[in-house]
Amino acid sequence: MIQVINKFSEFIKDYNISRYRTTGKSYELVLTIIFTDLSELHVADYLFLDGKRKYTFHYQDDNSKLIFRYDTAPHWKNSKTFPYRKHLRDENVIDSKIMFLESVLNEIVAFYHSKKD
Repeated sequence: MIQVINKFSEFIKDYNISRYRTTGKSYELVLTIIFTDLSELHVADYLFLDGKRKYTFHYQDDNSKLIFRYDTAPHWKNSKTFPYRKHLRDENVIDSKIMFLESVLNEIVAFYHSKKD
């Protein structure tokens, strides 16, 4: 996980790992990343011993306004990709694939670059 964060170090101002525990193949990760533009990514990612996974990757701007959030909360059951979905800034919710920290960071870097254009 630290290797993933280090891969994006030029965009990261600071990070705080509140919890990181592993047991066999299961894990708990609670993490906040602050980017150089002061936007933030709040992560809660859990893989349970039974193989089930739940997560939220909440990305917000420097005014704490949502940019996007991926999550697996047990609602939006009519989604084709349930329980995986993406919440957008405009309050729309769209289908999503399974997400991992590195994929979310790649998307944030692309967003970061798009703001500069």
